[in-house]
Amino acid sequence: TQFNYYGNLGYTVDSLSLSITANTVGQPAWLDDPKTYKFTLHQGKIRLSSVQLDAMMNRILNPPRSPLKNLKTSFQNGQLYLTGQMQRKGKWSEFSMLGVLSRVDDKTLKFHPTQIKIGGQSADSLMAQVSLTVSDLISIQLPEAQLKGNDLYINLDKSFPAPLLDVHAKNIAITDQGLNIEFYNPNIANLPIVPETLAGSKTFIQVLGGDVQFMKAHMVNARVIILPEQTGDPVKFELYRYQSQLTRAIMRTN
Repeated sequence: TQFNYYGNLGYTVDSLSLSITANTVGQPAWLDDPKTYKFTLHQGKIRLSSVQLDAMMNRILNPPRSPLKNLKTSFQNGQLYLTGQMQRKGKWSEFSMLGVLSRVDDKTLKFHPTQIKIGGQSADSLMAQVSLTVSDLISIQLPEAQLKGNDLYINLDKSFPAPLLDVHAKNIAITDQGLNIEFYNPNIANLPIVPETLAGSKTFIQVLGGDVQFMKAHMVNARVIILPEQTGDPVKFELYRYQSQLTRAIMRTN
């Protein structure tokens, strides 16, 4: 199942269970307004391709007046390769970094570059000799990410737009296919992953229980399965424009 917020910003879901909770007690979760509810992930696995990771990195690291732009990623032998442009003293320079992406804790990832090039020239050895780090060249102190020395720390709870996210990363791994993240939740009893046999499809989104509002339809104790229009196709759900998608998909209610 492909879950996107808009454009390429999103991830491929291998399996995932989560709770949707309205921010206002007593109100249904209204999918049309992502700022009014939050996602609490229970368990499952997602994967970000390089295109999806590009979209995420540019969202969190390229706000207005950012010293970074045009970020692109790729995966090389289990490591992350990051390229783009950085601004220092009003001048933009090409840069590239190859390094390790690791889990610091449930909420935080760290990118530690082992190779740094600026303007096409190797810079890591010279920087080490003069005790210079990337954070001496540019400053990144954002809710979504912080640069400390040469290391970039990424806050998973804030890596995507609304709705609010409550995530706990158990494991991460980089393969040729992308960044794989496995989630768990130590604070609540985990919702089970819905078996494929219950949905009748290998790719689906199921909303089970509670009050939820799709457009003008307010469902109480909802039981909804969103399936692809053509059997065998993956579900491609785009949260910020799902209304137009549902006119072409199948939404089964019980």
